[in-house]
Amino acid sequence: MTYKEALTVLGSRPKQLSDTDLWIFVAVNTAKALFDSTNKDDFYKTVFQNCRSFSEVHRKFDMIKGIYGRKFNQKRSYAYNYLCSLAAFFPDRELTDNDRCMIAEYNAIDEYVVYEF
Repeated sequence: MTYKEALTVLGSRPKQLSDTDLWIFVAVNTAKALFDSTNKDDFYKTVFQNCRSFSEVHRKFDMIKGIYGRKFNQKRSYAYNYLCSLAAFFPDRELTDNDRCMIAEYNAIDEYVVYEF
């Protein structure tokens, strides 16, 4: 899924996500926006790298929100809260090799949905 494709789907404001790639995109892209806004190190490149399941990605996403969310310049925006609500719910299962490739691919995107809404 490309950034523009994700933006188009999210623009229709779904209440929940059922697409694996889109959920990974939302979690990684939102977490990366938090990093880039508050802490300019490269920690985001490896934070999801060793995750084995969707619940582990979600736990790390929550950890990032807790650490960096207070300083995030968009923390009160509708877009940020909406994206966090989408990332909050997804069925747990093991990550596949394709899922891990998507995480790496989405880490390379330097545009953030939270600023587009």
